[in-house]
Amino acid sequence: MVHACLPAVAPKAQVKGGSGRSRLVRRLAAAAGAAMLGTLVLVPAGQAAAATCAGTVDNDFNGDGVRDIASSDPQAEVGSAVAAGTITIVYGGTGTVQTLHQNSAGVPGAVEAGDQFGYALTSYDSNSDGCSDLLVGVPYEDIGTEADAGTIAVLYGSPSGLTLGSTAAVGYDQSMTAVPGAAEAGDWFGFSVAAAETPAGVPFAVVGVPGEDLETVADAGAAVQWRAGIFTSFDQATGDYPDTDSTDASTVLYEANDRFGYSVAADPYHVAVGVPGESVAGAAFTGEVAIYSTTLNSSSQPSILWAGSQLSSTVSGAAEGNDLMGMSVSMAVYHPSSAASLLAQSLVAVGLPGEDLSEDGVGFDSAGRVVVLVVSESGAVSELREYAQSITDVDDSLADGDQFGQQVMVVNRSPSGYSTAANVLLVVGVPGEDSSATDAGQLQVFPLIGAAGDADVVVRPGTVGLPGSPAKQDFLGLSFAASPSDLFVATPYAGQVVYAVPWGNILSAGTATPIAYAVGAGGVAFGAAIS
Repeated sequence: MVHACLPAVAPKAQVKGGSGRSRLVRRLAAAAGAAMLGTLVLVPAGQAAAATCAGTVDNDFNGDGVRDIASSDPQAEVGSAVAAGTITIVYGGTGTVQTLHQNSAGVPGAVEAGDQFGYALTSYDSNSDGCSDLLVGVPYEDIGTEADAGTIAVLYGSPSGLTLGSTAAVGYDQSMTAVPGAAEAGDWFGFSVAAAETPAGVPFAVVGVPGEDLETVADAGAAVQWRAGIFTSFDQATGDYPDTDSTDASTVLYEANDRFGYSVAADPYHVAVGVPGESVAGAAFTGEVAIYSTTLNSSSQPSILWAGSQLSSTVSGAAEGNDLMGMSVSMAVYHPSSAASLLAQSLVAVGLPGEDLSEDGVGFDSAGRVVVLVVSESGAVSELREYAQSITDVDDSLADGDQFGQQVMVVNRSPSGYSTAANVLLVVGVPGEDSSATDAGQLQVFPLIGAAGDADVVVRPGTVGLPGSPAKQDFLGLSFAASPSDLFVATPYAGQVVYAVPWGNILSAGTATPIAYAVGAGGVAFGAAIS
């Protein structure tokens, strides 16, 4: 299986190559090859270890009621194995630091060059014991003779920490009978991962397999759900998937290089899958997004609710080649304050980092755009609004190659309450932003209640308490995460630091000093994924 349209090493930076839009990919690959980093060090106030798993906080691997942080370096060298990958965990209650790789006790697999252990990360309580578990994507793992077939590992939490309980971890790949499909070269099983818990309390995970071939169609892509011990696969050929391109007379809904599963997202009510390679109206790499209910169909798959591109009347904009709609997706529950009761709704952010935009008659290549969709309790999909640097009152201005929306994240700081401008937020990565230095990058934070330009905040060195100034090829905006109290910002390709920035600094001009998760020598891309 040949992957001509995705980078082999650089992080989720592009879906294709060969045009002027691929400069970010080339620079990322070069930066990743040159950067050096190592052991993360953090010493917060100590707390006693938990005796049992409290189950009160997300991302709490030892169950002590304090959020922990997992940061990966998928290109780290382990022994003599280049790009084998490592994950570093900092336990928030104790300051203890743990580093894991595929030669660590209990971790599935073995260290091999190029596996990129930790390429994708997410956390959830997969076994419902009150301790969070870490779901790890290893898309470049070779399975037998099948190069880059991919695998996943679930590292179980315990009062002693990850992999230190009665069951350390489990691993799955498509060579196993339980997992649909077959382990084939270039499948990239585990390229993207997401997880949540249904309203009934059933944990589930979604795994992207964007290199999966469907019949003879190369790289059409698929996704696999793991729920209640059962794996099921779904793609553009399953579950009454709608035809989103009225200009295509073909009855086949999938095409070569669609890359279904390149990005995935989940919350208790819905699942979203990005298909950035989708051709629409004859234009390649326009992209689309599919949205599913977590209610299962008769085949135990998520039930398809909607799929659409910019050709759809639901989505603003025009379907154009290389828009890359769905290259990033994120979602969170949404309870508008106008509702009489809390509703089973979701907000879905969709990145279109290849979108060309114009301002004052001047066009800008790959400036990028984000649309946010609302999925109602009944399953209807509508657009909340669009976000771009060309919108009135939004900070900064359009430029070639900004790739606004390369990564997106919907944050609900209070998912069990009504949504407000302070607790429901959109974070957009703009890694190609030239803010006083080429490709320094930045993040932009928008309240999702109110107009796009009402109160957006730029996050980069020199703002919100972050030290220093923008640096060339930092590519800030490629990796970030959030908790109710902090926005975690990583600079894995130059600065090699993960910062915990208090939301008060961003939303109300606070002056608290962000915690810096610092690194030394010995790695390559620390912070490329964070959970």
